[in-house]
Amino acid sequence: MRVIDIKGMVRIPNGFDISEENFEYNRNFIRKLLIEMFLTEKSGSKKNASKYKYIVENTDIGNIYLIRPAQRRWGFDFVVHIENYTFLNSKKGSNPSHDDILLEIENKLKELDNDLKEIFCEALYKIYLCADPDEINNEYKFLNFTNNEGELSIEAILKLLKWLFIEQDIRYWNYSGRNMLFEGIKNLCNKYNNQNNSS
Repeated sequence: MRVIDIKGMVRIPNGFDISEENFEYNRNFIRKLLIEMFLTEKSGSKKNASKYKYIVENTDIGNIYLIRPAQRRWGFDFVVHIENYTFLNSKKGSNPSHDDILLEIENKLKELDNDLKEIFCEALYKIYLCADPDEINNEYKFLNFTNNEGELSIEAILKLLKWLFIEQDIRYWNYSGRNMLFEGIKNLCNKYNNQNNSS
């Protein structure tokens, strides 16, 4: 397996407008950027597939990386993994399902103070709009938040989410892309922010 470090290379450049108005342009920009990297892969053979591990992010617990080809070997498909963490619903342990990432988000919403819940949901929305997780962490100083033992940090959640969104945009571009996963996130944020407003 060939290992390639592309940390910081798949992101919207500084100065780009991260907004609803530029959303379609930005997510297409990121999708093309990653696919162009995949196009440099060497071809395999019937008996010997070419395999790649792309290191894409650093987190407080280890790297986030992509494995290609994915199990089903559909075009530019890949699987997102994080080092040193095991997800409950994952067959391989280190790659989160949508249910896994939604559970991590819900756990954070349960433990955050009311004012931080709204800020966390705002950060999740910015990731959906293609903002860079490092910039969000710097803006909100989420790295100062202490995690419960055995839970992902907000930093790791935001970075994993970025790559799960990109994976969905590549796999389901002609359908809803990242929107299906984001609907689950919106439902959680509405649930916990509405609980705050009623108490």
